Amino acid sequence: MRCAVVTSEKIAQANRMDPEFFLTLDKYADEIARVRVTHCEQNAKRILKEVDLTHPALRDVLNLSRGNRTKPSYEIPRVVSEYPIEALAIVVAHQGEILASLEQELSKFETLIKRIENL
Repeated sequence: MRCAVVTSEKIAQANRMDPEFFLTLDKYADEIARVRVTHCEQNAKRILKEVDLTHPALRDVLNLSRGNRTKPSYEIPRVVSEYPIEALAIVVAHQGEILASLEQELSKFETLIKRIENL
């Protein structure tokens, strides 16, 4: 079980009551702080447009959603619009997993191409 201390000030500031939101912010607090220093919201939004936020490693992005977390195609654009720094911090935290996944997909594709060429 994960726990986080949530003050009434944080609740009022975020205008949120859902625990998953605050647990996610707590989990990625260090990454959020680093991204906040290096990127503005507009820059974060521009970067996030190029990222597949439906990648399994990025499922925590949906915890930032105010709505139905079962419809990522609808919720992810809202999250990027409302919480771009936080969403980018989650991407940064999982960049190794994403890169490994992409390398695995590339390897599969290269193997397929070699098999096709050998026909």
